[in-house]
Amino acid sequence: LLIPATNTSMEHELWSLLRGNDELEGIGFHTANVTTPRPQIRSATDLLEYQRQFLEGLTAAVDQILLAEPQYLIMGMSLAHILRGIDEVRAPMGEVEAHAGIPMATCHDAVFAALERFGAKKIGLLTPFDKLGNENAAQMYVDLGFEVVATAGFSCANTLHIAHLPEWAK
Repeated sequence: LLIPATNTSMEHELWSLLRGNDELEGIGFHTANVTTPRPQIRSATDLLEYQRQFLEGLTAAVDQILLAEPQYLIMGMSLAHILRGIDEVRAPMGEVEAHAGIPMATCHDAVFAALERFGAKKIGLLTPFDKLGNENAAQMYVDLGFEVVATAGFSCANTLHIAHLPEWAK
């Protein structure tokens, strides 16, 4: 599992899927953090800096996680808010997969498969991001063939705040 160092929810969410699911008995995961020392995302400049830090830190995180000899990688972050469109999202994921030499699951592939399975054509997005992050994410889903009819974001100014959004607000 590759996640930003500031992500405080993804690992917990994956463990909750593993616990109590007999079909996943014996499966575990190892987490490597991608260092992102400036987690602010208040402006377009902040978002670009966060994007730079995350993408530059990916190789080190992959090298660390490969020490555990995993069979598969999971990108535990949606890149849709920091990269514009599916091509920009797929490019660094392809580089990571090639560097690692093992397959990788990504958010955009998983969401696409789920939406296709349910026959979704029109979708709305609820995100922790601001207008720019939502525009980037919406473009990715348009590129994947969906009509994005609405977006709403919580405009978190810091990636640490994402895990602290109350359930009632969502």
